[in-house]
Amino acid sequence: MRDIKLIEATQTRPGGIAMSLYRPIEAGIDVTKRAFRFKVYRMGDPIALSNSLPMLEHLGVRVDEERPYLIEPTGTPNAWIHDFGLELQDEVEFDIDRVKPLFENAFASVWAGETENDDFNRLVLRAQFGALDYWRQ
Repeated sequence: MRDIKLIEATQTRPGGIAMSLYRPIEAGIDVTKRAFRFKVYRMGDPIALSNSLPMLEHLGVRVDEERPYLIEPTGTPNAWIHDFGLELQDEVEFDIDRVKPLFENAFASVWAGETENDDFNRLVLRAQFGALDYWRQ
C-alpha cells in the first residue's frame, strides 16, 4: 500500500518523483548500520542510472545494486520503482528516522535543480544536516 501511495504522490510533487529511505524488514537484526535501501518512484519514463548514481554518491553512499520495477496500471501511464541497495561510504552511524527526511529532501532538491550536485551533500549523512540548511545560514 505504501508503494501505491508514493506512486500516486509523484503526480503532485516537484520533479515528479517520490522517495522512501528505509532499512528492510527482512534484514532483521543482521543488518549492519551501514546498509540500507532507497526507493525512488516516478511516473512515465524510468530514471537513468547515469542520472541517479552521481546524486547518490554525492550524498555519501555507495550504490551496491538497483532493482527497477515497472508497474503497468490500466488506463494510466506506467510507473517505475527504482529500489537501490546503499551502503555508507564513511564510518558514519545515523538514526534512519532522523536522516530519512533530510536524505529524501536533499535528493529531491538536487533532482529539481535547487541544490548543486556536489560533495557538500555528504553533510546530510555525516552531520545530519539538511541540504538547504547550509544556504539558509
